[in-house]
Amino acid sequence: MWKFFQENQLLTLITISNLVGFIFYWGFGGLLAILYYKGRPPEILKSQSDKTVGSKMVMRDLLLGSINLFILSTITALFGYFIVLKGYSGIYFNLLDHGIAFSIFTFIVYLLWIDVSLYFAHRIFHIPFLFKKIHYVHHQNTTPIAVTSLAMHPLEALTFHAVTFLPMLFIPMHYIAAIIALVYTNVVSLIDHSGIKFNSWFFQSPSQFHDDHHKYFHVNYGQTFWFWDWAFGTWRRKGKAYGVQNFENKDDFKEFIPKNPQYIEYSEESFFVKHRFAAIVFFCLPASFVYTFFVNQWRKLKRCLNRENQHTKSVEIVKADCMKLQENSSAKLCTNRKNWQSLSTRLFDKKAYSQVRIGHLTNIIHVNREALIVRTEPMVTVGQAVDYLASLGYALAVSLEIREATLGGLSMGVGMTTHSHKVGLFQESVQAYEIILPTGEFLRVTETEHSDLFRALPWSHGTLGLLVCIELKIIPIKPYVRLQYTSVFSKAEYCQKIRELAVKADSPDFLEATIFSKERAVIIEGWFDDGKGKILTPKHINRFYQPWFFKHVETFLNNSSAAKGAACELVLFKDYIFRHNRSIFWTLQDMIPMGNHPLARFCIGWMYPPNISFIKLTMPLQIRELTLTKQVFQDIVLPLTALDKAIDLSDELFSIYPLLVYPCRIYDHGKNSGQLRPPREIDRIPGTNFGMYCDLGIYGIPQPVKDNKAYDSIKSMRTMEDFIRQEGGYPFLYADTFMTREEFFQIFDMALYEGVRKQYNLNQAFPDLYEKTRPEIDVLALREREDERRHNEARDQ
Repeated sequence: MWKFFQENQLLTLITISNLVGFIFYWGFGGLLAILYYKGRPPEILKSQSDKTVGSKMVMRDLLLGSINLFILSTITALFGYFIVLKGYSGIYFNLLDHGIAFSIFTFIVYLLWIDVSLYFAHRIFHIPFLFKKIHYVHHQNTTPIAVTSLAMHPLEALTFHAVTFLPMLFIPMHYIAAIIALVYTNVVSLIDHSGIKFNSWFFQSPSQFHDDHHKYFHVNYGQTFWFWDWAFGTWRRKGKAYGVQNFENKDDFKEFIPKNPQYIEYSEESFFVKHRFAAIVFFCLPASFVYTFFVNQWRKLKRCLNRENQHTKSVEIVKADCMKLQENSSAKLCTNRKNWQSLSTRLFDKKAYSQVRIGHLTNIIHVNREALIVRTEPMVTVGQAVDYLASLGYALAVSLEIREATLGGLSMGVGMTTHSHKVGLFQESVQAYEIILPTGEFLRVTETEHSDLFRALPWSHGTLGLLVCIELKIIPIKPYVRLQYTSVFSKAEYCQKIRELAVKADSPDFLEATIFSKERAVIIEGWFDDGKGKILTPKHINRFYQPWFFKHVETFLNNSSAAKGAACELVLFKDYIFRHNRSIFWTLQDMIPMGNHPLARFCIGWMYPPNISFIKLTMPLQIRELTLTKQVFQDIVLPLTALDKAIDLSDELFSIYPLLVYPCRIYDHGKNSGQLRPPREIDRIPGTNFGMYCDLGIYGIPQPVKDNKAYDSIKSMRTMEDFIRQEGGYPFLYADTFMTREEFFQIFDMALYEGVRKQYNLNQAFPDLYEKTRPEIDVLALREREDERRHNEARDQ
């Protein structure tokens, strides 16, 4: 017998393959089935579609699974024999051929490749014709056990098997890695069908996830990992009907992400919170990297076209939409920009509004070098503008650090940067707005034309008209910025030093402070530099392998020369402008805790940052509630004289560090000159028409949350808002506010705003500013739930 098998190698391989397969399928599958029967009554196995006794269904599954296993094991042996005979494939047997790192990398690629392929193959089998003729064989058992994993139509089994093995023909992979991937996939398949509760870990879906696929049919298609269903909108959702006859329609099949989905949770802890890291790394990073690349190429192509003519056509589209919607609907207007595409923390519900198309307004129209003005459409991003203008030797007077921010959003909202101590808020750089009124009327708004509207548009957040073009101040630049880092170890000292630097006649071109604890900060001054002095070698602070900028800054706290004001660097202008972009200031460390580790920067750092839009895209209700209850994203405008008190209060309420400080001028444009009141006398700089304020940026997870202590987010933010009101400051309205309408009107001067809405008949056309910027979630109800949760935790302890 042994001699026979030695002489017939192919038959030997087929025998071994079948023997291993049947031992695995009957052994491990049988063990899971025994555990299932031990934990549940037999009647639970009764099929909802067949109504036959459970044991008959089990025997059917075992027999059909065994037939498929024989076919697949035989094919596997033939494939192995083909490889052994040096047939063409990517399989290699010597680990030294490519190295350990490469073998691990291709193993991960193969595992992800086959899983996404199985996801789509499985989803295709749910097309009505294929489901009824082929895939329903597998779905007859709506309460499966382990052996059901292979109980399917042979044609389906062959399809899945082909999807699994074909990548081996062209992906270079060590044979051990291929075996591990195949064993892992099959073990998970048996567990998923076992009917026994197995919890999720990392990005592996729990067993109940696939149980729901058999129960609700056209949902939860993922084979091994959960994130494909999340990414492509097929995760089981609340409020959506499922059933054997309720097939996906074409719109559902093409849908990338459903609007504001409320997913079913599969664990006591929020599933998406638990796996947020995996979603960011395995979906948001690669998806946003590809998306950003193609969007940038498309925008470059558009710049080569006839921009003036193209802009005229774009404006006509907005006009036509407004007139059509006003005639056919009584609903208020808003733009059709998706919630996930904006940088606001809110998810403004646009379903009840008539939506006007603005996605085509993405072009830089003209640069007037003599007048130092750039004319641009509102959907142009800061990154797009800086890249284009820097190539001409110019920059925006106020350039935000985040590339994805749009110029329209900044001009109708607010923006501030480290040059603002010289030029003020973003609105001070706006020379003209071009807007469309709900009637379709076009207005060019300047200081002299429609001056009341010109003063009211900043901070209006799209509630006074639809922006189609803006003209912005630009400034000439030099290719480099010379930075000086000064470490300070006293709150009183760094607050005083920032005030002195901000108001002195020869203040630096750029000024900011990063506060790392209540008594420790680094003040950063910057000056334009042509780099011709050759005293400093340019440092590339934004290369993917470099530490995040705030981590780099923190190193100067332990540098004795920095404390003497002698630590200097020369960096490229664009590197400086976008120094915080890679780590989204420092919020990325909460999403990817080890993201600044040298190995992480080397492996995935070239994809940083995840596009903020994609982060919001994957933000279900549970994550959104976390931004209200367990995280803080706030920019607060305060008189610079109140900075020390604000730091004390922030430390008391949140204990979040680092903190960001940008000094900024706020000008006195007279009474009723917009939503910002004139600076108080105590805040004015003598001999000028402005007061020196600052932006205090508070981003991250409060220390009480990290310490698992009681934390009332709403009470904390309302306390901060009371402080802002008392000190004559303002909260940025991209972030969540917790004020009542009365409190909102106490902070902002709404006299001109309300007058403009009445004068131009806008009250019935747009939501008002408070309605547009308040949280979409009922914060009081959320607070009650949080109180109840804390009460239950205290009771359990």
